[in-house]
Amino acid sequence: MKEKLLGAASTSAGLKTSPGPNNDALNVDLLGDQVVQLGDVSVPLNDLIDFGSIGALGSSSEATSPTSTRSVSGLVAEGGSVTLSGDDASFGAATINLLSLSETADVEGLTDLAVDQLELKLGAFGSEVVVEDGKILDPDGVGGPGQYRVAQADLLVRSPLVSDAANGIYGAAGTVDTTVEDLINDKLDVAALTGLLAAVPAIPEPKVTVDSNMHDTLFQRVLNQPLTSHSKLVTIDFSTGELQIHLDQLAGKGGLNAQEPNAELISSEIYPLIAESVHDIMHDATNLIVGAIEDSLDAVEITLQFTDDYGLVGGKLDVTWTFSLADIASGEVGEVVDNSSGLIGGTTGNTLTTTINTLGGTLGTVVGPVYDLIISDAGDHIFELAINDIKFGFTSTIVNMLSPLFDVLNEFVSLQVNRQEIGTCKNTAGEDVTNSFDLSALSLGLARSADGARVNFGNSATRFTPEGCGASS
Repeated sequence: MKEKLLGAASTSAGLKTSPGPNNDALNVDLLGDQVVQLGDVSVPLNDLIDFGSIGALGSSSEATSPTSTRSVSGLVAEGGSVTLSGDDASFGAATINLLSLSETADVEGLTDLAVDQLELKLGAFGSEVVVEDGKILDPDGVGGPGQYRVAQADLLVRSPLVSDAANGIYGAAGTVDTTVEDLINDKLDVAALTGLLAAVPAIPEPKVTVDSNMHDTLFQRVLNQPLTSHSKLVTIDFSTGELQIHLDQLAGKGGLNAQEPNAELISSEIYPLIAESVHDIMHDATNLIVGAIEDSLDAVEITLQFTDDYGLVGGKLDVTWTFSLADIASGEVGEVVDNSSGLIGGTTGNTLTTTINTLGGTLGTVVGPVYDLIISDAGDHIFELAINDIKFGFTSTIVNMLSPLFDVLNEFVSLQVNRQEIGTCKNTAGEDVTNSFDLSALSLGLARSADGARVNFGNSATRFTPEGCGASS
């Protein structure tokens, strides 16, 4: 019986030679000097995989009789034993650089796309094969004989198009500012507003300006954390331009560790699901922007400037009153600056300033309807319409980038979980019976359309001698 883990942490056991249990641990330094052969391409293991924080992995092999064996690859536990148990936090992640690998393998099409990083993030992998009295056990009852463990399987894509989408979202937040300004200019009853100041005689019509500067706050709401689709299939971090596809979410109800033998994680069938997930995320980004408006109304300011010239003796009236929509909600009147001068100007300015400062909640009776519209469902609808075209443009850009990417990946990469190879021999009755079994938690193949070479991770294997099949190996 033989069991291997990435060409290191490799153990074997034979009933007559070394029955075991024989244990070994993963040696990353040793692995880095090795070269793997992928078809006609020789790839240094360091160029193929970065073991990162994958943790302490090892293997163990044991042969107790001609028809009873055990092999396992997984976490190294206390005392040096190897086990598949442990939560996902116990497993780190290894990284396979698909972009670099495609260049080494001269794969056409992938490097022509708007992608500057393409990696597989694979959580630690392991498997176990136990044979008792010539029968390969199925201890977990799923996925056929043996059992395997994969802690994580993510496809990471970094593209300038995702970063451009972030820039576009910033522009969409700016569109909200413009829409708010237009809405206030259209709906604010300036006559009613100045009517609140009727106690001040002969005040001039004010110059009204509306300035909304919410875009930085709204944009930051989107950047605060990566956004994950409702399906949990796709996560986009607009702050880094990084998109992650969580392949484990495609595994169905049983999860990543309950798949049928030789299950493919990357196929042409997953692209529509990814496209739908990207659409969900862009919709959520819109909702975040719109939902953050009410909390950002302190950045929407309305300024009324009262000016008049009363001549050389009378002086000048110069009063600037600025309040935000947040002031309306809190019953405040904002800030009044009086730069008036002269006999008439100074007196009028002082009276006007005093009157404004005593308005209190009365201000809300005039500006309140505009405030209520902005935070209402009707207001949300207005803002959504304002940025919908931008949102759909970004969605299309990202989805259109992913479409050819998956066309190439589907031909270039085969990523299988629960990879199984079964060997047979003929017994004295002429029947084919199983005498060998190879199980890999993960298997990476290149040039799938040409049935190219494979590199297997988290391997366990057994060779045993069924009754009537001749000598064991």
